[in-house]
Amino acid sequence: MEGIFGEIYGIKARTKKPCHWCDFPIRAGDLYDRWCCVDDGKASTIRVHPICNAAWREVSASEPGGVYYAEPHVHKHGSTELR
Repeated sequence: MEGIFGEIYGIKARTKKPCHWCDFPIRAGDLYDRWCCVDDGKASTIRVHPICNAAWREVSASEPGGVYYAEPHVHKHGSTELR
């Protein structure tokens, strides 16, 4: 099974964790978005700031199939630009 599932938006973080998009910390108490995906048989949980999720969706809209497979932690916070 390949694909994205379990999308949840506006989760309140209980612990500090890195954003998959920008690597800027999601601090305890911050809201974040999360989803799970399976790619090449490997399951991953993706956690991002809501503003980074918006940037990810913007990039995905222009990709074939509407999905952008982002390299972890290489984008600017809330931006489509690479660091």
